[in-house]
This record gives sequence, structure tokens and C-alpha cells, in this order.
Amino acid sequence: MARFASAPRLLALFHAILCLALLHSPQSLAQTSPQPHAAFTVRGVVEPAEGILSIGTAATGVIERIVAGPGERVHAGDELLKIDCAPLEADVKSLVGQARAAQDVDDRVRNGSRPAEIAVGEANVGVARARAEEAAEALRRAQALQLGISVTQAVMLQVERDARITSAQLEDARARLDLLRQGSRDEDIAEAGARRDASAAALDAARARLAQCTVKSPIDGVVVERLATRGQFVTSAVPSVLLRVANDKSLGIRAEVEAAHSGDVCVRQHASITREGGAGGELGASVARIVPPLAAAAPAAPRQGETPPGRADVFLTLDRPPAGLRVGDEVMLRFEPCAS
Repeated sequence: MARFASAPRLLALFHAILCLALLHSPQSLAQTSPQPHAAFTVRGVVEPAEGILSIGTAATGVIERIVAGPGERVHAGDELLKIDCAPLEADVKSLVGQARAAQDVDDRVRNGSRPAEIAVGEANVGVARARAEEAAEALRRAQALQLGISVTQAVMLQVERDARITSAQLEDARARLDLLRQGSRDEDIAEAGARRDASAAALDAARARLAQCTVKSPIDGVVVERLATRGQFVTSAVPSVLLRVANDKSLGIRAEVEAAHSGDVCVRQHASITREGGAGGELGASVARIVPPLAAAAPAAPRQGETPPGRADVFLTLDRPPAGLRVGDEVMLRFEPCAS
């Protein structure tokens, strides 16, 4: 009975040994071992490594002239196109005059009275003093006379009035001279400064709006595309792209990799570049980034402008500066196997 009871155990042990033998067989090892990455070839397009700049404007008006067109080389600060902004130019001229007037008033208030004005004030004080002294002397002479005999009451009143008037005029001249010497009041200086600053700020704002009428290149590069025409109306209410400029001194290669090579692409992978007709020999490049990652490709249908499912955009940087390559050129890329 014990001999027959151990038979199932022997059968299970035999089955386990057989499974281990199958797993370690050469055919099984060949199926489970990772396959080496393969080399493959795809077509790529030369693009700026820093991307393409889409240029618009915040001004509103009619395009007066377009200086640069597709394929033309431009430098940073070069005029690309000009928008007719005659009303803004008139506003700037008017504000320039207002700013100058406000600055002159501020200078006059801050500087106070000129030496010539003070000299005039001193002269007025001298004239008023002389008249007051003369009137006071006439009053003393009249008072020394006998009222009603040597001098009449009416004459005495006239002399007294003249003395009072000339004395008051002397005090007024002295007060005016003191004001000239003291300069402007702090309140007047603050008001003049505020008017000057407000005029300068309004002028700066108008000049900034006018500067937007001239579209300049932000970088050194080449015009890739022109989307505007002379006489076209543009408005800041509906922003639009007028030109596209690219820095062609820093180029890269973009290639779309099919799903069949999803396991054959990796970052820092080397590739050789062959231009159309093989002109100029081969160039070297390395994979810089993969967008989106091939392992995370979405299975859903792509939207317009997106990479199809199972595919990815691969961006490569050149090993040395290109000679003869231009933005938009098509090249052939041969990817070497990824390093294991």
C-alpha cells in the first residue's frame, strides 16, 4: 500500500523536472532573450533647433510696406514690415510740445527769480522809498505851517494822504522784493513737477504705441514664411501671425519614426545624415529627444497636427555645424543600433 501511495508524488516530481527542462531548452532561451536593436533608415526634415518664431503686432492699421520676404536673411533689429499709423505720429508730435512746455514751467518754478528780476525789484523799492521820503518831508513842512493861515485844511489833507500812499507803496515794493528773493513755494514746485511727469509719461506711452507700428526681427536668421500682404488691415483685437523667422545657424533634424521601429530608437542614439543626391557627404547627428515617448504612444486616433498612434517625432542635433543645409531640406537618416 505504501508503494502505491507514493506513485502520485513521483508523477508530480517527474512533471516538474520536465517543465524545468523545457524552460532551459535552447529554443525557449531564444524566445525569451531580448532581441538586439536593428539599424533602420527614415526620411527627415531640416528644422531650426530653437524652433520657428511666429511674429505679429499689437498695432492696428494698414500694412504700408513689407521689407523682408521668404528666404531673406535678417538681423536682430531689422525692420520686417511697417504699419501706417499717421494718427499716432500726430499724437506724438503734440505730446512732444506739451512735454517741453511742462518742462519749461518746472524749470522756471524750480530756479526761482532770475537776477535781473531781483534787480528790477530792488529798483522799484528804491523808487518807492524816494517817493515816500519826499512825501514825508512835504508832510513835515506842512505841519510846521500854521493851519488856516499859511496852509489850508484841504492842502494839509492832501499832503497827509500822499505820505500814507507812498509809505504803503514802499512796503508793497519791499514785500515783492522779498518774494523774488525767496523763490517759488514748495506747493508750486510740486505741482510743476507733477505736470512735467504726467506729460513725459503720456509721451512715452504714445511713443511705445507708435513703435509697435514697426515690426522688427528679434533674432538673426532667415524669413521662413510671409503671411501678410501690403495694404492688409491688421488689428490688435484679432491677433494674427504676419511672418515666421527661424535661426538657421542652429539647425536640427526632425524625423517621424514608424511603429515598426518603436524599439529601435533611444536618446543619444547616433545617426548618419545623407543629403539629396549624396552631395557634400554624410553628417552625423544624435537623438536629443523623442516626443511623445514611443513606449507611451496613445492608441486613440490622432487629432489634426498630432503624431499618429504608434509613431513619434524624433529630434536630432548635428555633431558639427552644417554646410549647405537649409531649413526645409529633406535628408535621409540611418539610425545605428542603440547601445545595449
